[in-house]
Amino acid sequence: METFLTGLSPAIVYAIVGFGVLIESIGIPIPGETAVIAASLLSTTHTANIHLQWVFAAACIGAVIGDNIGYSLGHRYGHHLTSWLEKRFPRHLSPNRMRYAEHLMRTKGVPVVLGGRFIALLRILAGPLSGVTRMPYSHFFFANVAGAIAWAGTVTLMVGLLGKAAHTWINDISWVLGGAVLAMAIAAILFGKVTGRWLDKKAEEYAQRTS
Repeated sequence: METFLTGLSPAIVYAIVGFGVLIESIGIPIPGETAVIAASLLSTTHTANIHLQWVFAAACIGAVIGDNIGYSLGHRYGHHLTSWLEKRFPRHLSPNRMRYAEHLMRTKGVPVVLGGRFIALLRILAGPLSGVTRMPYSHFFFANVAGAIAWAGTVTLMVGLLGKAAHTWINDISWVLGGAVLAMAIAAILFGKVTGRWLDKKAEEYAQRTS
């Protein structure tokens, strides 16, 4: 991802970040967060002309707009939308996962939207399921904006600080970026595996309790 973004103009990089996060937030499982990480790392170089504050802004805007579109779709189409997502993306959005995520949304509501941005499955489904469960829009919008700011700020700031620290100690910028992207990709995969297994376990327990 970082290599792909390197040769692009800053405006296109920001657009890719915003659009990637937007699509992910609608309910489509694509690696929007990976684009945010890669662009944040690029902002730590002196050659890419990428600014961290604009990466943050693009991620925030994409998250807010995407979640609002997801909310509108969920509110309008209800379980027809969730059934379509299950069929279209069975590996990521299994029936048990969908039902458990909906259970969390119905019982926890605002905290799930607010904190769910940091968990891949909930980041993807928070918008649509908020609409499906008819969460009051004012509650959803507050949690959506606050969660987007917290998530985008945390990711861009942590990655930016890591990139700058690495550049301070190592002179080969391309090696630093490549190594940092690889390390973060591995960390993201491991975190996704751990949270995925935890969610699968909880989803299975919930399915057994409600069957």
